[in-house]
Amino acid sequence: MDEIARRAKFEYRNSYGVIDSPGENQTWGDVLSWSIDTYDLNGDWYLRTVERLNDGILFPEKWYDGSLIMIRKPAEKNGSFDWDRWLLPFTDGVWWLIIATTIISGLVFYAIECIGYEGDRSEMEITAGRSVFEQFLNMTGQYISEPSQPGNCIVAFSTCFLFLIILATYTANMTSFLVIENTPDVVINEIQDVIKNDLSLCLMRGTAADTLMTERYDMARIVPKESILDSYVGLDNGDCDVALTTIGTWQSKKLDIVHNKDCRKEWVGREVQNLDA
Repeated sequence: MDEIARRAKFEYRNSYGVIDSPGENQTWGDVLSWSIDTYDLNGDWYLRTVERLNDGILFPEKWYDGSLIMIRKPAEKNGSFDWDRWLLPFTDGVWWLIIATTIISGLVFYAIECIGYEGDRSEMEITAGRSVFEQFLNMTGQYISEPSQPGNCIVAFSTCFLFLIILATYTANMTSFLVIENTPDVVINEIQDVIKNDLSLCLMRGTAADTLMTERYDMARIVPKESILDSYVGLDNGDCDVALTTIGTWQSKKLDIVHNKDCRKEWVGREVQNLDA
């Protein structure tokens, strides 16, 4: 300011004041109107709204992106490990049926070998246990059997084809479970989604955002806060589900350890309203 005053040849040192936050029955618009009537300039960020322009308040080129956006803190996921999660893609009945099919296929494979060698086990290269074990390996997609009888060629092909379908189904189901598990319980794309799902909304009291929500979205559950920090902390305290803030504020506060202490808050949905400041 000293350099600006020197170049523009004006003095400001004895003619400036620090403006306080609005009182209980005031808005930031009231503070702006008073400051413009009292001083020549107001050095702060204010949203450029039609109402303020109609009141004769002049704004320079924007230096702050005042577009309104929604910030949310996703629910914390359960970090515990469940050893049986790999069983989720199939029901218990299907798992037991797969195990029974595998054992029976191994025994059938061994029986056909016995018939081919006329029951002479000394000539056979496989035992019943080994045959069942190889079928379980087949179940994982790793086939190592070498059928010597025509009947076992049919058994080998049928079981390979069966387990090919089972593995593909298992992979698809497991992927679906993982996607569903990581999908947020409520998807927010616009402000109407907040209202439709009866979510509460933190915002700074007396601001243009407060006026916008009061006039256009009277069904919204508004939780007024006294400062920007209170709006962000409200998400941590459970006071509200979503915070309505500006892009400029979010860009400067998203890495701040006080406003976003665990780095879990995120911008959700589209811009609620595009505004300069």
